[in-house]
Amino acid sequence: MDARVRKALRLLPLPACIAFSLVAHAAEERPQTWKLCPVQDAVPAFVDAQQAPATAGAAPRTEQPTDIEGDSLSGTENQRQFEGNVSLRRGDQFLGTDKLTYDSETGHYVAVGSVRYQDAGMRLVADKAEGNQESDTHDISNVRYQLVSRRGNGGASHIEMHGAEGALYGATYSTCPPDARSWELRAQRIDVNTDTGMGLAHNATLRVGKVPVLYVPWFPFPIDNRRRSGLLYPGIGSSSRNGFDYRQPIYLNLAPNYDATITPRLMTDRGLQLGGQFRYLTDSGRGTVEAEFLPNDRLSSRDRDAETAEFLANGYPLENRRDDNRAHFHFDAVQDVAPRWQARANLNWISDPRYLEDSSSNIDGLAPFSIYSDIGLYGHGADWEGGIMADHQQLADYTLSDDVLPHDRLPRGWLHWERPASRWFVTGLDAEAVRFHHADKPGGSRVDLKPYASLPLGGASWFLTPKLAWRYTGYQLDDALAAQLGDDKPNRSLPVASLDAGLFFDRSTSIGGTPFLQTLEPRLYYLRVPYRDQAGLPLFDTRPMTFSWGQLFRDNRYTGADRQTDANQLTLAVSTRLLRQSDGREKLSVSLGQIRYFDESRVTVPGETPVAEGKSAWIADASYAVNDRWSLGGSYQWDPKFRRKDLASLRTRYLIGDDGIVNFGYRYRRDLLEQVDLNFLYPVSPAWSLVGRYYYSIQDSQLLEGIAGVQWDSCCMAVRLVGRRYLHNRLGELGNSLQVEVELKGLGSAGPDTESRLRRAILGYYREDLYLVPPPASAGAETSPEAQP
Repeated sequence: MDARVRKALRLLPLPACIAFSLVAHAAEERPQTWKLCPVQDAVPAFVDAQQAPATAGAAPRTEQPTDIEGDSLSGTENQRQFEGNVSLRRGDQFLGTDKLTYDSETGHYVAVGSVRYQDAGMRLVADKAEGNQESDTHDISNVRYQLVSRRGNGGASHIEMHGAEGALYGATYSTCPPDARSWELRAQRIDVNTDTGMGLAHNATLRVGKVPVLYVPWFPFPIDNRRRSGLLYPGIGSSSRNGFDYRQPIYLNLAPNYDATITPRLMTDRGLQLGGQFRYLTDSGRGTVEAEFLPNDRLSSRDRDAETAEFLANGYPLENRRDDNRAHFHFDAVQDVAPRWQARANLNWISDPRYLEDSSSNIDGLAPFSIYSDIGLYGHGADWEGGIMADHQQLADYTLSDDVLPHDRLPRGWLHWERPASRWFVTGLDAEAVRFHHADKPGGSRVDLKPYASLPLGGASWFLTPKLAWRYTGYQLDDALAAQLGDDKPNRSLPVASLDAGLFFDRSTSIGGTPFLQTLEPRLYYLRVPYRDQAGLPLFDTRPMTFSWGQLFRDNRYTGADRQTDANQLTLAVSTRLLRQSDGREKLSVSLGQIRYFDESRVTVPGETPVAEGKSAWIADASYAVNDRWSLGGSYQWDPKFRRKDLASLRTRYLIGDDGIVNFGYRYRRDLLEQVDLNFLYPVSPAWSLVGRYYYSIQDSQLLEGIAGVQWDSCCMAVRLVGRRYLHNRLGELGNSLQVEVELKGLGSAGPDTESRLRRAILGYYREDLYLVPPPASAGAETSPEAQP
């Protein structure tokens, strides 16, 4: 017997309110790993709850009719009684029971025996459901539920609903299996209001095992996705510098498209700090404003005499000492101003050069000597891109003076334009105009123009591209700089000619019975640039680039436009690769190249040695996949003129099981650095693993970072204990930390975020991270900020 009821019973949407109430406070803010959790349903799937597949364009389920089926139907027209395998279906919702009585006149209903509910998000079972449709009251007894769209299960002794308001008694929630409750959240009563979208928990307790570890007598929380003002989770810590450290974020939902967070922070050894964040979102842009202010920092007054003595003894600028009032400001925004134009801003300010050092424990291992700000307007078209911007750098290292900062560009305009001039020729223009400014050094203006034309020829197995450019660079210098260089309007003009050619060969081969595709890719690059004396030109933003594989095919060995190398040189390079034909995986890659200098390159910057006639260092890059778990890579530069190595690097990675990894790296650059880096995640068992890192500078005999830790991971809970010794600043001072993090999966974590630290220190800490980063660069570019104390 079945019937179709157009006036749907309101019992069906009720469990959605229950689900929100029980788990709304348990949002997952980062990816969870459930590899130790077997597929175990707290509420098994209902055999009779077969759902029809969703169809495109179907009406919302609240507008769909409810189909009622049962083995037998009795009673009168107004008072019906369904018995035996009773089921109600609407859209993806299913409600089953042994017996359902419904009085259409009074609106009263009773569902007794094996009450079951299921939809796309959850499954629920109960002993009995009773209520009245007219007065919109419902009572459900002895509820157990399981979330389907995410992890989570629990129950309630009974649930009462009256219209938009209701209460859940004896509610529980956990992501652990019912027979292995590592943790559980309990509440004596939860009041909910679906109109306001808020819930109120009474006498809530968090239990780890059977031990209650947190008790909250009363707290409100949202039960839907609407944003609301209120308190966020606090941050609690302690350190020798700050003392007891407590942060309490207060969220303000000001409007649908903007909000704010105010964060008072109490540091018992330093004072009370006030921080804030404001975010906005419009149809054409977005932005974030952040600020912090700490008045009368006791760290400044407490250490003033010792700080002054340290500065005088080491010759540090006294103006770099801590201010009494400490502050920080940050503004980041993007705004579309036209279909092809976008404005961007990234503005930063700190009250004194010691602010970054004092505001954190340098937990990320980064100690920048300056902070960077820029703002600009950028555009693009089919054949062009360009913009106008300005930037500024502020000193963030108290051991240095402002003289080390580069010139600010106030402003900089640039344009890149390129388009085919005919079937064969391509023409283009690179242009830049900059005004350089510095508070302690003279500046000036610079215009750099580089029109060019090229003839790109090629086929499936070859390419040949001759290119001719003319580069003009002119200056208007400040009086002081003009007096130093002897000219207030120096300039440089010269042609730049190049020829780039290459071939592509491939063949099928077999190694150990495995078919491979082998490639052979020779390449020639000839560069001819006449010499121009550039000693009378200033140096605003230009320095020599690190010699690497990419420099073999560039038309200038300098960054910036203040120097254009003279050249009469030819690059000879060749690459070969082995690609597994079954899946395209690269088994082997080897590249070898060298520059042949036919004339001495005489253009230099102060302190640089001219490039002599002859041959450059050999550059070799190679990578080899021993198997699908073990890979090797290396780079090497050998200078035949002096019979010495200029650069060497070795990197290897070995994957252990499904989760473990070992990385080892060695880096050497003559007269600059020599480092070793060993890091690993070693699984001892499915639940226990060891983590570690040893990052050491051989040249400086200095530990850069050392990490040792142990992890315990269960189905729904994880604990990490990590000890760390790290380079604290450029003076070589080391810091220590011991961190413990307890993570209740699906609920949150307590303690410092050790996971982010380990993901940065151990590439492949999460296996998917290996596919989110580019392959290691040539060793010349592998220097970490920590590597230069």
